[in-house]
Parts: sequence; structure tokens; C-alpha cells
Amino acid sequence: MAKALDAYKAVQHELDKHASPTFEPEQFNHFFNSGVEEYFAENYARYDVLQKDVDDVRSVVKTTDPPLALTDKKVALPADYRHILRVHVLGKFTQKVGRFALNEEFLFKRVERRLSDEQGYREENFYLRASHRSPYYELEGGNIIVDIGPKVTPLTVTIQYIKTLPVIYLSPNPADDLNQEAYNTTIPFPTHVYYELVRKCADLFIENIESQRLAGRLQLKQMRAE
Repeated sequence: MAKALDAYKAVQHELDKHASPTFEPEQFNHFFNSGVEEYFAENYARYDVLQKDVDDVRSVVKTTDPPLALTDKKVALPADYRHILRVHVLGKFTQKVGRFALNEEFLFKRVERRLSDEQGYREENFYLRASHRSPYYELEGGNIIVDIGPKVTPLTVTIQYIKTLPVIYLSPNPADDLNQEAYNTTIPFPTHVYYELVRKCADLFIENIESQRLAGRLQLKQMRAE
């Protein structure tokens, strides 16, 4: 896999095509990590739509294994949690309901998210209340809360989620040993994602420089007018 130094050199190569000032390691650390944040935010939003986006995001997708045990319908989110993608819930029926027997366990493969401001509205609306036909989950602080109605007790929850993104770091100190991971981190993304991040880093840097140049020109124009 590529290292931070490889990406730094690759971004410099991209910037050679433009009239831009020197690109320092400190700037690389800022703009490359900003690019990582933007890239995965964009792909996360389209995760269920395009197969390419699924593949691009897969490197930072994680699934809780074993499932998380629920206590009073609640459990803490994983420490490295960032965004939820899918939620599966295992519940046990507390009474016989249709084809389901008392104490029978059933896996709810997809559970819809309920936003916090919907709670009262859904509870008052009979057709939208949580049930074994329409289970919900919601996020509260660092917890996930599951509601599958009064006839089912939720036992465990399996969460597929995007984990905390790694911080890419290249030491700006030339005396540091770049063979050490702490000073020259590995970039744990597929090759095609790596190259997209390199281009995004270069674009963000150029946009920033252009905005600074524009601000400088406007300030100079204002000073001349005065």
C-alpha cells in the first residue's frame, strides 16, 4: 500500500501542472485528510445506490461480530463508529402473533432509522408505530436504541457501519525517520481510491490558493480605491 510520502510526491506532481506555490508537508496533512473526509462523505451518501460507491467505501466498512446484546432496547455504539449503513435486529416474540409462536426468535434483516423529532409523531400515528412489521432504531448520544413494538423483545443488534477514518500523517521534520509508521502512515485504501484522493487533495489546495489570491486582489483594489 502507498504511504503518506508517496501521496505527498503524487500531489506535488499534480500541482506541477498549475502555477501554485510550494506545497509543504503541513499543508499535505491538512488537505489530504480534508479530501478523505469529503470523499467518504460523498460516497457514504450514495452507498445503497451505486455498486462502485459500495466498493469504494468498503475499505472503511465494518460489521459488529458478534452481535451486540441489547439491554432495555439499548446498547452503546462501537468505539470506532462514524456512520451507520445497515442495522439487523434479532428479537423474541413475547406472545403468539400470526405464524410466530411465543418465545420464537426472528431476525429483522433491515431496520429503518427513526429520527429523534419523529418519535412523538410516530407514537401518536397508529399506522407508523413501531411493530414487528415496522421496526425502528434511533441514535441517542453514543447509543443505538431499537424499537420493534410491544409484542417483541429485541435481543441483539448487528450494525454495519463506516468506522472512524484514519488520519494520514507525514512528518514535516526532515530529521524524523520516515521508515517509522508514526511519521509516514500507510494509506489503507484501494489503489483507485488512493489516486482519487491525490487529485482531490491537489484540487482543495488549488481552490484554497485561488481564494487567497482573490481575497488579496480585492483587498488591494479596496486600498487603491481609498
